[in-house]
Amino acid sequence: FHCYNRVIDAGGNLLFASRQAPKALPWILPDLQSRILSALVLLLKPLNDEQMAQALQLRAAQRGMSISDEVCNYILTHMSREPKSLFDFFDLLDTTSLSAQRKITIPFVKEVMQTNAE
Repeated sequence: FHCYNRVIDAGGNLLFASRQAPKALPWILPDLQSRILSALVLLLKPLNDEQMAQALQLRAAQRGMSISDEVCNYILTHMSREPKSLFDFFDLLDTTSLSAQRKITIPFVKEVMQTNAE
């Protein structure tokens, strides 16, 4: 409670994350509960396939490269859709393509998947 007040009084921001809505949590301090319940509450939903493909393409663009929609769709079809797994695999693709000096194509993705599975 005091931490909350100090941060807010200093002009700071707080971010709370939970798998449950704030109203469903067992608050011990009523004052803290009232402050939390008065805050903005957002529900974060998982990305759909189109959004995940956009995220992969954004990641590629941030690294100065591009990947086709077909490659993104192939990755999404053959990999776990869990974001961390996808981004870890994309990082592996990036470093492997740089060391092999190859573009990221579907045949290259297949090779990396097979090598990574062994």
